[in-house]
Amino acid sequence: HADIANLKHQDVGLGTYDDVGHGTHVAGIIAASLGNGKGGAGIAPGVTILNIKAGNQDGIPDAYLAKAIKAAADLGADIINMSLGGPFPNITIRNAVNYARDKGVTIVAAMGNDGSTALNYPAAYDGVIGVVSTNSANQRSYFSNYGSWADVAAPGSDIFSTVPGGYDYMSGTSMATPVVSGVCALYMSAMGHVSPDTMERVLEKACNKMSGKDVGAGIVDAAKMFDAVVNTPTLIIRNGY
Repeated sequence: HADIANLKHQDVGLGTYDDVGHGTHVAGIIAASLGNGKGGAGIAPGVTILNIKAGNQDGIPDAYLAKAIKAAADLGADIINMSLGGPFPNITIRNAVNYARDKGVTIVAAMGNDGSTALNYPAAYDGVIGVVSTNSANQRSYFSNYGSWADVAAPGSDIFSTVPGGYDYMSGTSMATPVVSGVCALYMSAMGHVSPDTMERVLEKACNKMSGKDVGAGIVDAAKMFDAVVNTPTLIIRNGY
């Protein structure tokens, strides 16, 4: 396993094997290949995935997660997807999140699967886009956390994506989070890099309102986001019209 940013744990590094399947499923939601006749396509199939593993089946040590966040920022990531979390804040992770944001990285994280308003970190940190999961009826998934700290929502129930050796369905705010990260990646692919604050504003402005409260701005809508962009002078200038 390759060590990143002096990570020393045997299960940590760049491009390490996914012995759980969770990370591969998340990555596929973002960037599974388009037009190969297999499985399904990701939200942004043309983007590059920087795979940094920070733990194993037994969990993710705070110190390793913090170092992985910093490593991703140092290696030039535009977006960090964190389909993970826990109930307790941690200053080391909080500092790593601030470090990445200061480098212009948009951070998207899962709200948790307790079906309650319980806080889940790092999603609950200021400056992190916390994602609620929705079902096929565009309602909050029964398992999804929610609350005034929610930012946006996205599909997370029965999501079909890649796993080691094939494809499978999974559910969770872990699945909703890469939908949002994928939409952010799609936007940056067209518009170039934007700051975390700008990315969050663009996302929230284009959300579709949903029933219920404490689900953030609503369900992310990539088409609506790009409709808004098409009518701005910025895009006209970028295309030379």
